[in-house]
Amino acid sequence: MVAPPPPADRLAALAAVAVDGVAYRDPGTEVAGLTGPAGYMAGFAGAFPGHRLRIDDVLEHHGRSLARWTRLDEQGGPASAGISTARHHEDGRLTDITGFFLPAWGRPRKARAPFGAPSCPTLWRAPHRPAVTFRRPGLSPWRPLSRRTPWRP
Repeated sequence: MVAPPPPADRLAALAAVAVDGVAYRDPGTEVAGLTGPAGYMAGFAGAFPGHRLRIDDVLEHHGRSLARWTRLDEQGGPASAGISTARHHEDGRLTDITGFFLPAWGRPRKARAPFGAPSCPTLWRAPHRPAVTFRRPGLSPWRPLSRRTPWRP
């Protein structure tokens, strides 16, 4: 298990990638300035000892970014996942970060019909085009669902 860095090191690392007035928010907190996010990260590391974040994907354009991340447990397995959005200063450092936590791993998903469509989980018809099929996770992208395919969550 890796020990969390001392507060001074955490603050210096954050200052290298964020402006002094950086703002951070997620469903459970809203903090600002370098010391606010640094303190929040220290509390998060204390609440989940041995866990770490893995950045899975980052998309960026026009001074904004979207990152998909996974929190890994002590054994390196996925514990939770989330998405964060950020605005960047002209020098590339972070100015505003908003985090979103995704639903827990392994939780069954419910199919949702597009607004105003019948609640059939395998096939919905849109008024402006013929039948629209939606694929279930794990199926090949080349094999569309048919009306005879039973729905299994």
